[in-house]
Amino acid sequence: MTTPITITPATRRLLRCGAIAAVGVPVMTWADGATRPGYSLLRHGVSQLGTGPRAWLLTLTFLSGALLLALFAHGLRRALRPGRASRWAPALVAVAAAGMALAAVVPTDPALGYPPGRPEGLTGAGIVHQVAGLALFAGLSVAALVLAARLDTTARGWARRLRVCGISPAPVTIRHNTSARSPELSTVTEAFDSLCSRYPRHAAHVAVRQEREFGGGPPASGGTGGGRDARTPTRNP
Repeated sequence: MTTPITITPATRRLLRCGAIAAVGVPVMTWADGATRPGYSLLRHGVSQLGTGPRAWLLTLTFLSGALLLALFAHGLRRALRPGRASRWAPALVAVAAAGMALAAVVPTDPALGYPPGRPEGLTGAGIVHQVAGLALFAGLSVAALVLAARLDTTARGWARRLRVCGISPAPVTIRHNTSARSPELSTVTEAFDSLCSRYPRHAAHVAVRQEREFGGGPPASGGTGGGRDARTPTRNP
């Protein structure tokens, strides 16, 4: 049984942080990559921007994204309680935020010829960066699946979209471990990187708002809207 929710203005602002991160991080990294000599948006991973000139810009972008994700996680916790996903979804997004912050301060290794002239090879820092990336993608992916289960009875269209987002990063995770050996995979999987890093946050943001509107509306004819509790609790921030 899912309890309808009411989202306060303060909570809504926290949820919007997810949408800001979803747009801001890709735009900043793409703009940075497009102006880097020797860097290709189609060939190289976003993390490699942290190994060349202006590496500080990727660090700043990732740290900003991590902060926005952390605020988004707090907003999810406030918006979803009480009810299903109110504990796990925010916790998983917080894990993703921690992964992005760690990836910001521990850069990856040079690979695929970038930066030009730098020796390539896997180091301890590169392994830590890969683990951080795994935490980022896994946290967002599983959070999307958890939110999908919450929205099954209130917003089935968004629940389906969230499931697609939760499953789709699987090839991306494989890519992070194989692209250095298989450059031909980079073009396709880089597009998946962008989709999977931003869409779960945006979809969750919109889906929670849609649940609020659905739950706050009149009950369906003949009962309380499919057996759900028709009460709409109002909470303070």
